[in-house]
Amino acid sequence: MCSICSVKLMRDTALEKDASQPNLQPLFISVDPERDSPKVIKDYCSEYSPHLIGFTGSEEEIREVCKKFRVYFGKGERDENNDYIVDHTIIIYLLNPRGEFVNYFGRSLSADNVYTAVAQHIARYNELQQKGKLDNEKDQK
Repeated sequence: MCSICSVKLMRDTALEKDASQPNLQPLFISVDPERDSPKVIKDYCSEYSPHLIGFTGSEEEIREVCKKFRVYFGKGERDENNDYIVDHTIIIYLLNPRGEFVNYFGRSLSADNVYTAVAQHIARYNELQQKGKLDNEKDQK
């Protein structure tokens, strides 16, 4: 889950532009299916990066994903223009190539802190992979 702050932090880390890093795939998941159609999400993501992939879904699907990632979100009351604010967790999650949770980064971290931490996690993952110490590694070959 992510918001403008998290997308900006992801962009500022330059991870997606660093050729020394493996193929990192940034994702954005909307928590406002009422306003965020696939086209709205696509346009929003294209403003930040050509590599950013956005997702939306039904309210039920979004609730399910949020529950799995322990993300809070809640819609505020509508104003006289029928507009509302969505309060939500602001976090960047790092998953390994097998889709397993590795770490999360809150908005209090700088882009440099996030970049350094991600690079360290990648190096550690590669080291474990080379040593054959990852669970089910034999099953993946």
